[in-house]
Amino acid sequence: MFSPPTGRGRGWVYISAILPSAIFPGLCYTPCVRAARVGTDPPQPLPAGGECGSMGLRVAAAETNYSSGGVDQMEMNSATVVKCLELIADAIHEQRQYLTDLDAAIGDGDHGINMDRGFSTVRARLESSSEKNIGAVLKLVGSTLVSTVGGASGPLYGTAFLRAGTALEGKESLTLDDVCAAMDAAVGGVMQRGKASTNEKTMLDALVPAQLALHKAMAGGASIALALSRAADAAEAGVKATIPMLATKGRASYLGERSIGHPDPGATSTALMLRTVANALAT
Repeated sequence: MFSPPTGRGRGWVYISAILPSAIFPGLCYTPCVRAARVGTDPPQPLPAGGECGSMGLRVAAAETNYSSGGVDQMEMNSATVVKCLELIADAIHEQRQYLTDLDAAIGDGDHGINMDRGFSTVRARLESSSEKNIGAVLKLVGSTLVSTVGGASGPLYGTAFLRAGTALEGKESLTLDDVCAAMDAAVGGVMQRGKASTNEKTMLDALVPAQLALHKAMAGGASIALALSRAADAAEAGVKATIPMLATKGRASYLGERSIGHPDPGATSTALMLRTVANALAT
């Protein structure tokens, strides 16, 4: 979706290495290192995102415009959004058993199965749609999840996508400001629908850190690709933070102290989606 620049300019080039995810079996991710301004400065490591070390380096994304050829990667179009959604469906399918196993420990044991059913339907509907309005695409995702995903996940994820779609209504390309607005709307929708906040062992414990990381990255002038990589990092850290938490919402809350010691399945699937999108934009 994002192509390396051809030609020389003054923008930052990002280098990334393929590293295994610490959370998702078989999934890799691409932490970025800001290598150099093209033709000018020496390499400069970014404070977040990990070390590339001696692993196979490759150009993952570039920021700003280039004088001859290249891509302005401060925006993403509707085709990229749809492709990211299809890749999310693939990732959920691949990790469905892992998500179900997590849910079996503190829930109904059907999170992965339900999410896979919902996103498989999403994928099928996207393949038969030519919609360019990103807001409408996200609303299609949301309504599909509400109608096909059982338990609490359907209404919560459905609301997140519906609210994000409303925030992006009529847009056929997105800036990072748009992505932040969509995330804000999604978080607000989940909080309202679930009557929940952070530190209650829910998907919000991954979603809110990702939201904050997006805004911080935008304030620092990051590209969409880098901002979403930071958001995925924050979401994965949020998943780990749910392990020692006592669940106070949902089915897990019935277990009391027995809910301690397990990652929250909803936070985990949230982090999986964000990592999938971050990976997609880094290639």
